Amino acid sequence: MGLLFFAPARRQWQSRPKQGETTEMPKWMSSVDHFGPGRSLVLGLALSATNLKNLVLTVAGSVTFFLVASDEAARPLAAMKDFMAAHRAVIMMVLFLVLGAKILGDGLGGFGR
Repeated sequence: MGLLFFAPARRQWQSRPKQGETTEMPKWMSSVDHFGPGRSLVLGLALSATNLKNLVLTVAGSVTFFLVASDEAARPLAAMKDFMAAHRAVIMMVLFLVLGAKILGDGLGGFGR
């Protein structure tokens, strides 16, 4: 099963934009720009619901950043969004490789027992 993640990792690596090429943001990522606080909270809860620790840290950090420095939050968040959009293929490739290696390692580790 772990080897199945290596194929999309390879596909992501091959489809990454070349140097100087601009990338188009996925529709779902572009729509996030127009989310209000309520919708952002729901999305954050949905994305972090698998791990309670992540949920608590994400909500605490986001709410604190918004309450303390909402104007200052725009610049670093925009920079992060631009970085992630430009390197989306590489980020996904690394994610697929890590998941594949984890599943493959767990499976092979079962043989030693």
